[in-house]
Amino acid sequence: MDARGIYATNNYLYLADGAGGFRMYSLSEPVNPSLVGSIATGQAAEGVFATGKYAYWGEGTAGMKILRIAR
Repeated sequence: MDARGIYATNNYLYLADGAGGFRMYSLSEPVNPSLVGSIATGQAAEGVFATGKYAYWGEGTAGMKILRIAR
């Protein structure tokens, strides 16, 4: 793992994992976070923020990426 950005809110943790992409964890058991989903990114994911139904992160020269994280 290459954590380059972490943001936690509403029992979820969002991780910009460098070349590992974007990851989302449930914090319903804070001492044992469980992976809810992940997405590979074309470039290293850096910095992350989530609000409402969307997560945002930077991706090198590809700019800002936006992902819908809720239905």
